[in-house]
Amino acid sequence: MRYYFHLEHATSVHLDHMGQEFPDAKSMKDHATAAARELSKLEKWKGWSLLVVGTNNTEVLRVPIAATVESE
Repeated sequence: MRYYFHLEHATSVHLDHMGQEFPDAKSMKDHATAAARELSKLEKWKGWSLLVVGTNNTEVLRVPIAATVESE
C-alpha cells in the first residue's frame, strides 16, 4: 500500500505528494518512527508531527517529533 508522510504543525503543513510503497502496516510504522527520530535531531522540526495518510487520504498514524534523548 502507498502511504504519504506529511509534516504538520499548527497551521503549517508540508505535503508529501509522492508517497512510498510498503508491504505492510508494520513496515510503514517502523519507517515513520525512524523518520520522526531523525527529524527530531533538527531544532526546526521539534513540535511538529509526522502525519501518515493512506491512498484514500485517511490518517493512519501520527508521530510527534520531539526532542531526542542523547544516550551515553
